[in-house]
Parts: sequence; C-alpha cells; structure tokens
Amino acid sequence: MSVISIAAVMIMLFIALPTIPFREGWSMAVVFGSVWSLFALLIVGAHLYRLLRVDEEKENRMRQVRAERYRQVERRIVRMSERMK
Repeated sequence: MSVISIAAVMIMLFIALPTIPFREGWSMAVVFGSVWSLFALLIVGAHLYRLLRVDEEKENRMRQVRAERYRQVERRIVRMSERMK
C-alpha cells in the first residue's frame, strides 16, 4: 500500500511542479503550490519511513506493552468475576 501511495504522490508532484509559476514572485499560486508540494513530500517521507521499518524495534516493544496491558485487564476482570460469585 505504501508503494502505491508513494507512486501516486510522485506522479502528482511531477505533474504539478512544472505548472507552479515560481518566477512570478510570491503570488498566492506560488505559495499554495509550495505548501502543497511540501505536504506531498512529507507524505512520501512518511510512507518511506513506514516502508523501510525505521522504528521496527519500537513497534515491537509497543506490541509487548499492549499485550501486557491486555493481560492485566483480563486478570482484573477474572478477579472481579470470581469475587462476585
């Protein structure tokens, strides 16, 4: 999915960048085109970050923490149900 998103954003950038009138100075079209291009590049960067699995270790640790919290909640529920009997 990330590869498709990167490709789509890159195609949009290749189409849009030549149409932005950078030589006209700071018009609204240039400001909008520049901001839009910056957001498009941020999207590409975010997808590359995800695709290259930069924080895989952190992600695994977060999974472990979530699993432990789930177990704790499950234990509390079991204890509460035993007390209610």
